[in-house]
Amino acid sequence: MTVCVWCQRPLKTSLTLAQFWRWGPVTPPDICVPCQGRLSPISGQHCPHCGRQQTTCQLCQDCQRWDQPLVNRALYCYDAEMKAYMQQYKFQGDYALRRVLQRALATALTQLTYDILVPIPIAQSTWQSRGFNQVTGWLTGQAYYQVL
Repeated sequence: MTVCVWCQRPLKTSLTLAQFWRWGPVTPPDICVPCQGRLSPISGQHCPHCGRQQTTCQLCQDCQRWDQPLVNRALYCYDAEMKAYMQQYKFQGDYALRRVLQRALATALTQLTYDILVPIPIAQSTWQSRGFNQVTGWLTGQAYYQVL
């Protein structure tokens, strides 16, 4: 029996008719429904530069203050639950938690056009204490990403 990588509760999986007739491998979920509900996807209107969810599609106050804002696209709100996830994944070194965001990140990256995907390196001291680069962890195993 598989367990949720975040809370360690047993995962209940049920085979749908579509999965049955596809005759291919069925990928079990990595996290349970309650843990998936802990994440708050950014949807609707957001800042066109940083992706922060807001009530308009105008630049947010932070991006307005910066002369040359970094353009990115956030997938989830950085709220208390995401902060707890990051604490456990990055700072407590729970590498299995990379799987919580891998599929969502892979889906988001298929919607973008880019020449090369380069994860931001981490400091040597961080690598030694944590043992992994959190971004590389999210990307590992994806068809579009190869560790050189």
